[in-house]
This record gives sequence, structure tokens and C-alpha cells, in this order.
Amino acid sequence: MKTLLLMRHAKSSWTVNGQPDRDRPLNERGSLDAPAMGAHLLRQNVCPDRIVSSSACRALTTARKVAQTCGLADDDVVMLDSLYHASPRAILDDVQALDDDEAQCILVVAHNPGMQE
Repeated sequence: MKTLLLMRHAKSSWTVNGQPDRDRPLNERGSLDAPAMGAHLLRQNVCPDRIVSSSACRALTTARKVAQTCGLADDDVVMLDSLYHASPRAILDDVQALDDDEAQCILVVAHNPGMQE
């Protein structure tokens, strides 16, 4: 059976006025929390084989920090523009469209409200 993990991006920064939303980086707390979530996944024995992330800076940085902690390679992180503020249906459609028969566990890193819903 395949496993799907859903994760909202780590805490982001609002310190740069006028910065486009897609370009907002992680703040200090988020930079620490992202690898901590990777470590939590390791402790639970549910590290993903593949991570699919929104293209927004904060989501992609979260995905890469989790991947590094879980021992994944750079090419194990897939960026999808369509996950940026995607609805729950769009998130599921993107996951179902993945052509990845080998991955048994996939982590999606995206945004609220889609992730929460």
C-alpha cells in the first residue's frame, strides 16, 4: 500500500515589504522546524521516497530541508507550480498524475487553505 503525507510549509517571513508572496523565505523558526519535521518522520519510520512541493520559496525550502534530513537526493524533490495555493482537489489531481510507480511514500509540501481542508 502506498502512503501519502501532507505537510504545510514551515513558518515564513513577512519582513520584506512589497515582496511577492511566492518569494517569501522561511523565517528563523521555519528554518529550524523544517529539518525537525524530517527528523520526526525518520523517528516514525515514514520518510518519503519522493517529495512534491509547491514552487513557492517557503514550500520548496521546507521540502529540501526535509529531504536532506531524510537522506533523499536533490532529484527526489519535484517542484510543481500547480501546488501554489492549490485546492484539495487540485492537490489530489497532481498526486494522481505523478508517473512514479517506484515511490511507496510521497510527501506533498504546499499551502493553506488547501492543505488544511
